[in-house]
Amino acid sequence: MDQIIKDLISNDESFTAIIDFNDKKIIELYDNDILISKNLSYEDYAKKVCETKNFTEETGGKLFRFLTNFKYNNEDFTFQMTCQFNNGTKSVYVVNGVLLDINKYAFSIKKNKKNIKRNYDDLTKLFNYKVIKNLFINDINSGKKMVFMLINIDNFKKINDIFGFMFGDMVNRIRCFY
Repeated sequence: MDQIIKDLISNDESFTAIIDFNDKKIIELYDNDILISKNLSYEDYAKKVCETKNFTEETGGKLFRFLTNFKYNNEDFTFQMTCQFNNGTKSVYVVNGVLLDINKYAFSIKKNKKNIKRNYDDLTKLFNYKVIKNLFINDINSGKKMVFMLINIDNFKKINDIFGFMFGDMVNRIRCFY
C-alpha cells in the first residue's frame, strides 16, 4: 500500500476513501485502518459513511454533492465540513484530499479536535457576516479603495420550496463557483 494512503488511514477516527473521479466510484473505503468496502458508487459511499458514523442524511447529501461536483485540478485539497449526527449534535470534520494519480485521490474525513471557530459557510465557502463586516471596517479605516458586489437571486426561496433544498444547494454552488 502506498505510504500516502497509510498515513491518511493511520489517523485515529479517520474515514478514508480512494476515489477514481474518472470512473466515478470509490475504489476502497477504510474506517480507521480497516478496509470495509470496495467499488462503491458515490451514493452508496455517502450512505455507508452515514451508517458507520451515525450521520444524518443531510450530511450524506453534502458528501454526495461534494463528490459529484468536485472539480479536480490535480492538486491536494483541505476543507472543513460541519457534520450532524442523528442525535442532533454537530461536529466539525476536516477533509484532506491527496492526489494519487491523474484522476485518483485519497481523501480522509476526521473529526476536528481543535474545534476551530467557523469563519465561512460550508456550502459557499464564503466568509460569514461577522468576518465580512470586520474586513470592511478594517479596510475603510485604513483608507483602502474597494469594490463590493452583492448578488441576489430573485425568488430563491421558491427554488427551495418547489425543487427542494438539494436542488437549491446546487444552484447556490453553481452561482458561487462560476
